[in-house]
Amino acid sequence: MCAVSSDEFLNARLAVWRQRLKLDDWKISIVPSHTDDLKPGTLGHIHWDAAKKIASIRVLDASDYRLACPDALNDMELTVVHELVHLVLSSVSRSVEADRGAEEHTVNQISKALLELDRQSSPPETR
Repeated sequence: MCAVSSDEFLNARLAVWRQRLKLDDWKISIVPSHTDDLKPGTLGHIHWDAAKKIASIRVLDASDYRLACPDALNDMELTVVHELVHLVLSSVSRSVEADRGAEEHTVNQISKALLELDRQSSPPETR
């Protein structure tokens, strides 16, 4: 069992990543979601309204993970960062739907690099 709830953990990490990615002026919420509420093969999704600067991030609910708690929390944080990077890149226009695959690849690389740097620079108990 986790020492911290996934909601508490994700909201704390969301605050950190909003600041780091300069999204402080956005109202962003996390919505725990079951597998059936997400697109097949995904662990999360973001929906935003740029005019209102609001966004909601769907993240696979902790109860749907088959990983140990710390690993599940790390994976959920990766999903949050991944979706926030999509938000940061939302101002860049895509001309072709085929660019979607290239964007996903880029977002995955950026998200993983950011988390790797974060985890190298801060001990787990401070995250």
